[in-house]
Amino acid sequence: MNKSKLRINCDLCDARNIKEETYGEYQEITICADTIVTNERSKEILARLPMNLTVDEYVNCTSDEEIAVKSINGSYEIAPNTGVVPNTWLTVNGMVRILPHTEAQLQKISHLTINGVVFCPNGLSGMLPPMTTNGTIINYPDDYTILANELGIDRYFPLRAEEGGRYFIPKCVYDLDLETDYTALATKNVKMQSKKLYLREEHLEAALPLFNMDAELAVIPTGYHLVTKDATLDQNLISTNGTKLYIAGDLRIGENGRALFDQMEALTVEGDVRIPEALVDDFSKVNATYGKLIAVSDARVNGIGMLNINKSFMDSVTSKTTISDCGMVTISADVAPEEITEYLSFHKCGVITCSSEQKAAVTAASSSCGLIKSSAGDFIQSLGDMVSSVTEGVFDMDGINFHSSDTKVINADTYVL
Repeated sequence: MNKSKLRINCDLCDARNIKEETYGEYQEITICADTIVTNERSKEILARLPMNLTVDEYVNCTSDEEIAVKSINGSYEIAPNTGVVPNTWLTVNGMVRILPHTEAQLQKISHLTINGVVFCPNGLSGMLPPMTTNGTIINYPDDYTILANELGIDRYFPLRAEEGGRYFIPKCVYDLDLETDYTALATKNVKMQSKKLYLREEHLEAALPLFNMDAELAVIPTGYHLVTKDATLDQNLISTNGTKLYIAGDLRIGENGRALFDQMEALTVEGDVRIPEALVDDFSKVNATYGKLIAVSDARVNGIGMLNINKSFMDSVTSKTTISDCGMVTISADVAPEEITEYLSFHKCGVITCSSEQKAAVTAASSSCGLIKSSAGDFIQSLGDMVSSVTEGVFDMDGINFHSSDTKVINADTYVL
């Protein structure tokens, strides 16, 4: 009789109390985890079993050590009233916000694994427990309240701000409203700290003293309207925001852009301008400043969730083609790197999967893309795990068998062997 196989997918695997007789019946055991917790006894058992481990972090404890293993998916806040038991091993997949006066809680955490951003008060930065981080640690002043990552200040903010309020905005502040009364904020003794400030020229004298001196400053000239994200130049953009624009991002100009150029009085683009090649000369007459001017071909594939680029696709391409705003792009192995260089460019695509031979050409042809992967294996395996949890381990797509019928699959946040 053939032995079955076992596959465990989890964030945290606690193997300290594993029993060899429980898992000896399996022909093969695969554990995919962010963290596995072991002790000397369990390591010996794992070595004797037919075990395949794909683990980011190994945590080894003494045999007599009592620990509390906790795994969190999502945001987690450590506050003065947060209950933490001694010797906690904490894993968080998400943002962690550590509040002031939490020394007692931090002392009870023996190890912290974080896949995300950690916000920590300056006064506690030297008291953090041993950590494994896949992300960023951001320190903030002890007496400040963390607000949104990006904050738009309007005329109502001075009414809502507390007397003596201290506010930390991690990324940037947008000065959205000409009628915002910064003098009222100063009267309330409000202070703010952020990485970057977008302030109207009219408000500089009143607003600047409220912020940290080392913040990067972008001045919105008098009469300009601030657009806080990437934009497309069309009639709606002009009708809504006017003919003097400050774009805090990239600007895309379409085939009908020529008819709009005469309406523009002034244009500032912090990022890049993407424009059809045929409109470059006309755009040079616009009163505009920008990062880079990127001329793109007329051919474009835009806004497709999942796009497969194969030989048939390439046979239909006769000129330089821009692949933009696509969620997932997969390039078949039958597409030569030279074809990619000559005919394709990629812009703001989420994930591009290609062969290792194609990766250099894809990287050179890409701008503002999320992830370029040289193998589809990891994604296919993750997709197979997800589907297997529904189909009891059998799923086939284009001849790929994710898990055979004799494989038992367990998906969990935390799994105890």
